[in-house]
Amino acid sequence: MKDHPSIHESNNPTIQPPVGGGSLLELPDVEPWPHPVDGKLLLAQLVRVLSLFIILPKWAAETLALWILHTYAFQLRDVTTYIGIESPEKRCGKTTLLSLLNELANRAVASSNISPPAFFRVIEDLSPTLLIDEVDNFPER
Repeated sequence: MKDHPSIHESNNPTIQPPVGGGSLLELPDVEPWPHPVDGKLLLAQLVRVLSLFIILPKWAAETLALWILHTYAFQLRDVTTYIGIESPEKRCGKTTLLSLLNELANRAVASSNISPPAFFRVIEDLSPTLLIDEVDNFPER
């Protein structure tokens, strides 16, 4: 076991073909760090990484850092939250931000144009952090 994780290591899910055909999504489990973690330092490093790749409004990097941390502990609460990312125009970096969140959030699964049945099935089966690009294209309820 290494002393610290590399930023280049991905926690992205892998797709393995099952015996009967189709595909099976597998999410890696995160092992707890063997030593106490300085939460203030962790949040500061998340803010630094977010700010390195994305230009964000004031307090957005801090908000996203707290949300990333929340993805590792949301099952300890009775409620959870979601983040909606908007921009004033196209090509402002929303997809880049989703790609970065896909690397940092716990059990992240990135998707676009997901059908309602698949949406509920993946949540029920995997309890992922679901990152949906172009959510405004979802069918009306």
